Amino acid sequence: MHNAPAVSFPVGRSHLQGGLLCLVVVLGMLTVTVWSRQSEIMGWRHWLAACSCVAISALAAWSWWRTAVGSFSWDGVTWHWSSGARSLRVLPETVLDLQSALLLRLQVADGKEVAWVWLDRVSAPAHWLALRRAVYCGTRLEGDLLPDPENTSPGKQVR
Repeated sequence: MHNAPAVSFPVGRSHLQGGLLCLVVVLGMLTVTVWSRQSEIMGWRHWLAACSCVAISALAAWSWWRTAVGSFSWDGVTWHWSSGARSLRVLPETVLDLQSALLLRLQVADGKEVAWVWLDRVSAPAHWLALRRAVYCGTRLEGDLLPDPENTSPGKQVR
């Protein structure tokens, strides 16, 4: 089997993620509005729901605005996540694959989570297919990054 070619892909705020957040916010606001309009009086529960919807919407927008920005790259052997001056060796896990967008969870070798990143084809269309090949081929090849449960169990000697 051949390794996937080396590829580097820019990561930033995803338009798909932003659109999904907007859709959820609009549906939440619409639900609270319809519920309030169907009631005879506006009670404290309606106000609580409306305030909660506004607060959650603001938190979602803030979270989207502060999305991890950096570079995700495959050198043919390992995955790297670079953000600012920091560069880490990571193992990606595909959480959602929408063909033109990928949601990945990145972990460092000790299993600690680094980030959730959305990758969009529109960020670098020329590199999209190479990235997808590397994500699916490279993840299988890089199984040595995370500890092997058979070799780390108590009482088992590693040779």
